[in-house]
Amino acid sequence: PRGRLDFACEQDSEEGNLVCETMVDSDYASDPEPRRSCSGRVVSVIGKHGTRFVINFSSRMQKLTSLSTAEAEIFACRDGLKEALSIRPLLEKLYGKRIQFAFCSDSQAGIRAIHNGRSANMNHASKAYQISLKWLKEQCRDELVYVPSAANIADPQTKALPMGPT
Repeated sequence: PRGRLDFACEQDSEEGNLVCETMVDSDYASDPEPRRSCSGRVVSVIGKHGTRFVINFSSRMQKLTSLSTAEAEIFACRDGLKEALSIRPLLEKLYGKRIQFAFCSDSQAGIRAIHNGRSANMNHASKAYQISLKWLKEQCRDELVYVPSAANIADPQTKALPMGPT
């Protein structure tokens, strides 16, 4: 039996294209002990008529301590883009043609730094961070867009769940 994704691909292939959309977000130093930030991402396939299928999502603590909100967002963008780039060829193989790509973040400062390939406010940044900015600029080009926080479906991935009684 065919799954829902197969059916959506077949329906949309007659009239339009699929979009592989990745939304990323991070909090800033929310973990009280190591003060590390949390990254969240949601990778979806969106059909011509707006049908959305989430194909991957994750939330994880960042490996490095960020010195600013923008830096935390850039680390989230880097990890999210690596995930999206690994999924895209599989989708293109399944669909049989090139998939449109959209990459969304709610960090205007992070997006600006990526588009510029550098950030004047982050001269303190490590070589690895600066290389990440250059790589993101090369990979994203015009595909990185701003999405308001209220519309960013990756936002809940960065929130802690309340703990119940122990």
